[in-house]
Amino acid sequence: YMSTVTIQDRPSLSITNPGDFCESASFVPNTATVDSNFAKLTQNKLNFPGGTPASANQINPDTVNFSGAGTYELNASFANRCGTSYDTVKFQIYQNPNVQAGNDTLICYNDPIALGDTVTGGKPGYTYQWQPAGKVGGDSLLKPTVSLTDTTTFTLKATDSRSCIGRDSIKVEVNPKINPNAGSDQFICYDSTTQLNGSSTGGVTPYQYNWSPAG
Repeated sequence: YMSTVTIQDRPSLSITNPGDFCESASFVPNTATVDSNFAKLTQNKLNFPGGTPASANQINPDTVNFSGAGTYELNASFANRCGTSYDTVKFQIYQNPNVQAGNDTLICYNDPIALGDTVTGGKPGYTYQWQPAGKVGGDSLLKPTVSLTDTTTFTLKATDSRSCIGRDSIKVEVNPKINPNAGSDQFICYDSTTQLNGSSTGGVTPYQYNWSPAG
């Protein structure tokens, strides 16, 4: 005669750590190991303090969203007739760098201007990238100097040492090119006078004129 003896125990439980995030987090919590150990589960409880939703009552919950820098955790408690098992994992949400590309500005045609202002927050050890790169010679610098012939919006992307990213943009408007015309060449007699007929197009009116030599 043979009989089978089943030894029951409280559930085996393990939550997968989701890793760290930048600025916000949105993921499906993963209970990597849930074993009822031959006894029916009587409680499935997952808590997500600071998250939305804040809890779930199933082994495979839906997406949970977190916002704001800080330390967060996932808590699980699963029970059967033999007892309750618990597991907790913690993860971090880091702040993105605060990027200031500079104030929008207006310049004259082909004048040089320095882009960029400051990058703070996040974890220092920043790398920089400007777009459009084709208009920025030093596109990996925080404060490159460019000369422009047309209005352009530049975007500065800063990546910190945790790979968190911040962005900001600056619009540089360019006045149209001024096209001065001093008039046609003239021939006059010694000690006589003539009228110079200068004109201008382009740029922004009204114009101011200066002739040289002034004397």
